[in-house]
Amino acid sequence: MAKTTIFEAALLATIISVGYPILVIFLLVLPADLFGFPLNWVYLPYAIVGGVGGYLLYRRYLPEVKGADFAKKGDFEKVVAMFGLLFGLGGSLFTLGSFYDRTVTNSTCANPPTVNVTSPNCKVIQTVTIPQIGGYGNFGSLVLLITVIALRVFAIWVVTFSYMSKLGL
Repeated sequence: MAKTTIFEAALLATIISVGYPILVIFLLVLPADLFGFPLNWVYLPYAIVGGVGGYLLYRRYLPEVKGADFAKKGDFEKVVAMFGLLFGLGGSLFTLGSFYDRTVTNSTCANPPTVNVTSPNCKVIQTVTIPQIGGYGNFGSLVLLITVIALRVFAIWVVTFSYMSKLGL
């Protein structure tokens, strides 16, 4: 494989480390849900497919980082663009998930606080309206969570590959 920089290798390792398990979980859990199998039947196939497939992916696609440069000129832009795209996608799905959805309203008596809202002695009523997340909101929060996990995994791979490069491994 062609010589790559540490940033490119860490980006590829992050895609394999985060994307592959999500794909395997989706491909194993979806048929179990569709056909009504219990989810504990999925654990053993996930361990087998995930372990063997992950090992083969790492062996096949991880580049050699021995003596590699830390980063080229465009590597930082690639990383910022990829994670910025994921944050933007997750944030927009999370935000758009609450448009035109139900709201929950809670009214309390603010002055005096010991009185019920329906009491004639209540002078100030405080109403709080909270929108419920619906539609794509849960998917948006899942994308944001996966992006934060991927950022941490990317940082771990950058540190690991930079030490491997310095030690000549």
